[in-house]
Amino acid sequence: MKIKELRERGIRFLGYINPYIAVEGYLFKEASKKGYLAKNNKGQDYLVEFGEFYAGVVDFTIPEAYEWYKVVIKKEMIDFGLSGWMADFGEYLPTDVILNNGVSAEIMHNAWPAIWAKINREAVEEAGKLQDVTFFMRAGYTGSQKYCTMMWAGDQNVDWSLDDGLASVIPAALSLGMTGCGLHHSDIGGYTTLFEMKRTKELFMRWAEMAAFTPVMRTHEGNRPEDNWQFDSDDETLEHLQR
Repeated sequence: MKIKELRERGIRFLGYINPYIAVEGYLFKEASKKGYLAKNNKGQDYLVEFGEFYAGVVDFTIPEAYEWYKVVIKKEMIDFGLSGWMADFGEYLPTDVILNNGVSAEIMHNAWPAIWAKINREAVEEAGKLQDVTFFMRAGYTGSQKYCTMMWAGDQNVDWSLDDGLASVIPAALSLGMTGCGLHHSDIGGYTTLFEMKRTKELFMRWAEMAAFTPVMRTHEGNRPEDNWQFDSDDETLEHLQR
Protein backbone atom coordinates (compact mmCIF):
# COMPACT_ATOMS: atom_id res chain seq x y z
CA MET A 1 0.00 0.00 0.00
CA LYS A 2 1.26 3.45 -0.90
CA ILE A 3 0.43 4.84 2.54
CA LYS A 4 2.72 2.33 4.25
CA GLU A 5 5.41 2.84 1.63
CA LEU A 6 5.40 6.61 2.14
CA ARG A 7 5.30 6.20 5.91
CA GLU A 8 8.75 4.60 5.71
CA ARG A 9 9.91 7.88 4.18
CA GLY A 10 8.42 9.90 7.05
CA ILE A 11 5.28 10.93 5.18
CA ARG A 12 2.04 10.29 7.07
CA PHE A 13 -1.60 10.64 6.16
CA LEU A 14 -4.59 12.14 7.93
CA GLY A 15 -8.13 11.02 7.16
CA TYR A 16 -11.70 11.98 7.98
CA ILE A 17 -14.62 10.51 9.91
CA ASN A 18 -17.90 11.68 11.43
CA PRO A 19 -20.76 10.03 13.39
CA TYR A 20 -22.88 9.49 10.28
CA ILE A 21 -22.91 6.67 7.72
CA ALA A 22 -23.77 7.29 4.07
CA VAL A 23 -26.71 5.20 2.87
CA GLU A 24 -24.78 3.94 -0.17
CA GLY A 25 -22.08 2.19 1.86
CA TYR A 26 -21.89 -1.29 3.35
CA LEU A 27 -21.49 0.11 6.87
CA PHE A 28 -24.98 1.63 6.66
CA LYS A 29 -26.48 -1.72 5.69
CA GLU A 30 -24.64 -3.43 8.53
CA ALA A 31 -25.62 -0.82 11.12
CA SER A 32 -29.24 -0.79 9.95
CA LYS A 33 -29.49 -4.58 10.08
CA LYS A 34 -28.08 -4.67 13.61
CA GLY A 35 -30.36 -1.85 14.80
CA TYR A 36 -27.49 0.54 15.55
CA LEU A 37 -29.02 3.63 13.93
CA ALA A 38 -31.15 6.29 15.60
CA LYS A 39 -34.81 6.38 14.55
CA ASN A 40 -37.39 8.88 13.40
CA ASN A 41 -40.84 9.21 14.96
CA LYS A 42 -42.09 6.38 12.73
CA GLY A 43 -39.50 3.93 14.02
CA GLN A 44 -37.49 4.05 10.80
CA ASP A 45 -33.77 4.79 10.45
CA TYR A 46 -33.37 8.56 10.72
CA LEU A 47 -31.68 9.99 7.62
CA VAL A 48 -29.76 13.27 7.66
CA GLU A 49 -29.58 15.15 4.35
CA PHE A 50 -26.10 16.47 3.59
CA GLY A 51 -27.01 18.15 0.31
CA GLU A 52 -25.67 15.54 -2.07
CA PHE A 53 -26.35 12.38 -0.05
CA TYR A 54 -28.21 10.97 2.94
CA ALA A 55 -26.71 9.35 6.02
CA GLY A 56 -27.83 7.48 9.10
CA VAL A 57 -27.03 8.58 12.66
CA VAL A 58 -25.11 6.00 14.70
CA ASP A 59 -26.90 5.78 18.05
CA PHE A 60 -24.11 5.92 20.61
CA THR A 61 -26.62 5.34 23.43
CA ILE A 62 -26.77 1.70 22.28
CA PRO A 63 -23.75 0.04 23.95
CA GLU A 64 -23.28 -2.40 21.07
CA ALA A 65 -23.36 0.45 18.52
CA TYR A 66 -20.84 2.40 20.59
CA GLU A 67 -18.43 -0.54 20.59
CA TRP A 68 -19.12 -1.31 16.91
CA TYR A 69 -18.13 2.18 15.79
CA LYS A 70 -14.87 1.93 17.71
CA VAL A 71 -14.13 -1.22 15.71
CA VAL A 72 -14.90 0.71 12.52
CA ILE A 73 -12.33 3.34 13.52
CA LYS A 74 -9.71 0.74 14.41
CA LYS A 75 -10.23 -1.28 11.24
CA GLU A 76 -11.02 1.36 8.60
CA MET A 77 -8.76 4.13 9.92
CA ILE A 78 -5.90 2.81 12.05
CA ASP A 79 -5.36 -0.59 10.42
CA PHE A 80 -5.64 1.13 7.03
CA GLY A 81 -2.51 3.06 7.92
CA LEU A 82 -3.77 6.51 8.85
CA SER A 83 -1.82 8.47 11.45
CA GLY A 84 -4.78 10.61 12.42
CA TRP A 85 -8.03 12.14 11.26
CA MET A 86 -10.52 14.94 11.50
CA ALA A 87 -13.28 13.67 13.80
CA ASP A 88 -15.83 16.02 12.31
CA PHE A 89 -19.26 17.14 13.54
CA GLY A 90 -20.40 15.88 16.93
CA GLU A 91 -22.55 18.99 17.40
CA TYR A 92 -24.90 18.07 14.55
CA LEU A 93 -27.33 15.75 16.38
CA PRO A 94 -30.80 16.38 14.88
CA THR A 95 -33.17 17.63 17.57
CA ASP A 96 -36.03 15.38 16.43
CA VAL A 97 -34.09 12.11 16.29
CA ILE A 98 -35.21 9.29 18.60
CA LEU A 99 -32.39 7.78 20.65
CA ASN A 100 -32.38 4.36 22.26
CA ASN A 101 -31.87 5.68 25.80
CA GLY A 102 -35.17 7.57 25.65
CA VAL A 103 -33.60 10.95 26.42
CA SER A 104 -34.65 13.85 24.20
CA ALA A 105 -32.12 14.69 21.48
CA GLU A 106 -32.37 18.32 22.59
CA ILE A 107 -31.01 17.25 25.99
CA MET A 108 -28.40 14.90 24.48
CA HIS A 109 -27.19 17.54 22.02
CA ASN A 110 -24.52 19.03 24.28
CA ALA A 111 -23.33 15.65 25.56
CA TRP A 112 -22.90 14.28 22.03
CA PRO A 113 -19.51 15.91 21.20
CA ALA A 114 -17.98 14.56 24.40
CA ILE A 115 -19.31 11.07 23.64
CA TRP A 116 -17.92 11.35 20.10
CA ALA A 117 -14.52 12.40 21.48
CA LYS A 118 -14.56 9.48 23.93
CA ILE A 119 -15.23 6.98 21.14
CA ASN A 120 -12.29 8.25 19.10
CA ARG A 121 -9.97 8.35 22.11
CA GLU A 122 -10.86 4.83 23.25
CA ALA A 123 -10.43 3.43 19.73
CA VAL A 124 -6.91 4.87 19.58
CA GLU A 125 -6.07 3.65 23.08
CA GLU A 126 -7.41 0.16 22.47
CA ALA A 127 -5.33 -0.05 19.29
CA GLY A 128 -2.25 0.83 21.36
CA LYS A 129 -1.62 3.91 19.21
CA LEU A 130 -2.08 6.79 21.64
CA GLN A 131 1.50 7.94 21.11
CA ASP A 132 1.33 7.49 17.34
CA VAL A 133 -2.14 8.58 16.21
CA THR A 134 -3.97 11.88 16.74
CA PHE A 135 -7.40 13.26 15.91
CA PHE A 136 -8.96 16.69 16.08
CA MET A 137 -12.50 18.00 16.49
CA ARG A 138 -14.46 21.21 16.08
CA ALA A 139 -17.20 20.51 18.66
CA GLY A 140 -16.98 20.09 22.39
CA TYR A 141 -18.72 20.21 25.74
CA THR A 142 -17.84 19.63 29.39
CA GLY A 143 -15.80 16.43 29.45
CA SER A 144 -14.39 16.73 25.94
CA GLN A 145 -11.09 17.94 27.39
CA LYS A 146 -10.47 14.49 28.87
CA TYR A 147 -10.69 12.73 25.50
CA CYS A 148 -10.07 15.15 22.63
CA THR A 149 -6.42 15.41 21.64
CA MET A 150 -6.79 18.61 19.61
CA MET A 151 -9.33 21.13 18.37
CA TRP A 152 -9.63 23.07 15.15
CA ALA A 153 -11.61 26.24 14.70
CA GLY A 154 -14.23 24.93 12.28
CA ASP A 155 -15.23 26.56 9.02
CA GLN A 156 -14.02 30.16 9.04
CA ASN A 157 -14.87 32.58 6.25
CA VAL A 158 -12.13 33.27 3.73
CA ASP A 159 -11.79 36.84 4.96
CA TRP A 160 -10.25 39.01 7.68
CA SER A 161 -13.36 39.50 9.83
CA LEU A 162 -13.41 39.35 13.61
CA ASP A 163 -16.70 37.46 13.73
CA ASP A 164 -15.68 34.49 11.54
CA GLY A 165 -12.49 35.23 9.61
CA LEU A 166 -8.76 35.22 10.32
CA ALA A 167 -9.17 37.56 13.30
CA SER A 168 -11.63 35.17 14.97
CA VAL A 169 -9.32 32.18 15.38
CA ILE A 170 -6.96 33.86 17.85
CA PRO A 171 -9.58 34.59 20.55
CA ALA A 172 -11.07 31.17 19.79
CA ALA A 173 -7.72 29.52 20.56
CA LEU A 174 -7.35 31.53 23.77
CA SER A 175 -10.88 30.66 24.86
CA LEU A 176 -10.30 26.97 24.22
CA GLY A 177 -7.08 27.15 26.21
CA MET A 178 -9.00 28.62 29.14
CA THR A 179 -11.40 25.64 29.05
CA GLY A 180 -8.59 23.08 29.06
CA CYS A 181 -8.20 22.43 25.33
CA GLY A 182 -4.61 23.53 24.86
CA LEU A 183 -3.91 22.30 21.32
CA HIS A 184 -5.69 24.19 18.56
CA HIS A 185 -5.37 25.12 14.89
CA SER A 186 -7.43 26.40 11.96
CA ASP A 187 -7.75 25.94 8.21
CA ILE A 188 -5.04 28.14 6.68
CA GLY A 189 -6.91 30.64 4.50
CA GLY A 190 -10.30 29.72 5.94
CA TYR A 191 -12.92 27.45 4.44
CA THR A 192 -16.30 29.08 3.80
CA THR A 193 -16.79 31.08 0.61
CA LEU A 194 -20.11 32.94 0.50
CA PHE A 195 -21.58 35.50 -1.88
CA GLU A 196 -18.76 37.58 -3.40
CA MET A 197 -16.19 36.40 -0.86
CA LYS A 198 -12.91 35.09 -2.26
CA ARG A 199 -9.68 34.07 -0.56
CA THR A 200 -6.87 36.36 -1.63
CA LYS A 201 -3.17 35.67 -1.84
CA GLU A 202 -2.52 38.19 0.95
CA LEU A 203 -5.01 36.49 3.27
CA PHE A 204 -3.53 33.05 2.68
CA MET A 205 0.03 34.24 3.34
CA ARG A 206 -0.87 36.12 6.53
CA TRP A 207 -2.94 33.18 7.80
CA ALA A 208 0.02 30.86 7.18
CA GLU A 209 2.21 33.14 9.31
CA MET A 210 -0.31 33.01 12.15
CA ALA A 211 -0.63 29.21 11.82
CA ALA A 212 3.13 28.84 12.30
CA PHE A 213 2.49 29.58 15.98
CA THR A 214 0.01 26.70 16.36
CA PRO A 215 0.78 22.97 16.76
CA VAL A 216 -0.56 22.07 13.29
CA MET A 217 -0.32 23.77 9.90
CA ARG A 218 -3.11 22.49 7.67
CA THR A 219 -4.47 24.06 4.50
CA HIS A 220 -7.95 23.60 3.04
CA GLU A 221 -9.07 24.31 -0.52
CA GLY A 222 -12.41 25.60 0.78
CA ASN A 223 -15.97 24.87 -0.27
CA ARG A 224 -15.45 26.68 -3.59
CA PRO A 225 -11.86 25.87 -4.59
CA GLU A 226 -12.03 27.64 -7.94
CA ASP A 227 -12.81 30.94 -6.19
CA ASN A 228 -9.97 30.72 -3.69
CA TRP A 229 -6.24 31.38 -3.76
CA GLN A 230 -4.53 28.07 -2.99
CA PHE A 231 -1.18 27.12 -1.43
CA ASP A 232 0.19 26.26 -4.87
CA SER A 233 -1.46 29.03 -6.89
CA ASP A 234 1.99 30.49 -7.55
CA ASP A 235 5.61 29.81 -6.61
CA GLU A 236 5.83 32.72 -4.17
CA THR A 237 2.92 31.37 -2.08
CA LEU A 238 4.34 27.85 -2.04
CA GLU A 239 7.77 29.10 -1.02
CA HIS A 240 6.21 31.30 1.66
CA LEU A 241 4.31 28.34 3.13
CA GLN A 242 7.44 26.20 3.03
CA ARG A 243 9.47 28.84 4.84
